[in-house]
Formats: sequence, structure tokens, C-alpha cells
Amino acid sequence: MPMRIFRIYILPLLVAALVLVLVRSCLVTQYAVGKSLPECHLLGGDRVLVLRYHSWAFSKFEKGDVVAHTASDGSLVLSGIVALPGTQVGKAQPVPADHYLTTCGLVPDSALVGRVSAVSYSVDADAPWYRSLRTDRFFKSIP
Repeated sequence: MPMRIFRIYILPLLVAALVLVLVRSCLVTQYAVGKSLPECHLLGGDRVLVLRYHSWAFSKFEKGDVVAHTASDGSLVLSGIVALPGTQVGKAQPVPADHYLTTCGLVPDSALVGRVSAVSYSVDADAPWYRSLRTDRFFKSIP
């Protein structure tokens, strides 16, 4: 009888938890936007989905992508890619081979977490609790 309980109830829960941990750590994760980023089409209170596999898969980041990266202090920052590695911007030096020029400055390739793909949901902290959800932003794609 105890083996049957394990097989029917506990084993499926353990498998589901393992799959959830693998998906969250390797494929996609969610982050909260602290302050509005108009150049990235994001509002404060947005919860965005970040495709983590984009940083290690065969596809590379492109100009105009909104990316998540770690700052020098270890915090997570969202910014848009302005120039790709090797691109010359104006009369300045070209962007180094292992860096991207973002709206926050030069970011090393190793600091990129992934590409922001969509807003999963959004909460307006300044609105009353019964109007705090921004339903027009649910699963809104990021250009």
C-alpha cells in the first residue's frame, strides 16, 4: 500500500517539481520591472518573461532586442540593444567583440541573461487594489 501511494501521489509531484525547476533555471524565468523604461516599452510593475536559452542557443541577440543583464553590483537590469559587437557607432571606437552597446552602456556578453519576450502581467502599485491589474498588458509581446 505505501508503494502505491508513492507511485500515485508523490512521484508525479516530484517529477512536476523537477520539470518546473529545469524550465525556470534553463529556459524561461520571470522578472519584475522596477521603474518604467519607455524606450523598451515597459512600465513599472510589469512582470516580464525572459528567454534564458537565447543567450546560449545558436541564435544571437539583434539590434533593438530588449535584454536582461546583470550589472556590476549584481542587480538585474533591463535595457535595449543599441549596437552589436564590432559595430562602429558614430566616430567612436567600434563596440568590442565580446560586448553589446545597450541603453545602459557597454555590457559584456557574459553578463547577458536573456531576451525579454513578453509581459506576463502588470500591476500598478499606485492604483487601488481592485484596479491594480493592468489587463491590457497581459501577455503583451515586446517589440
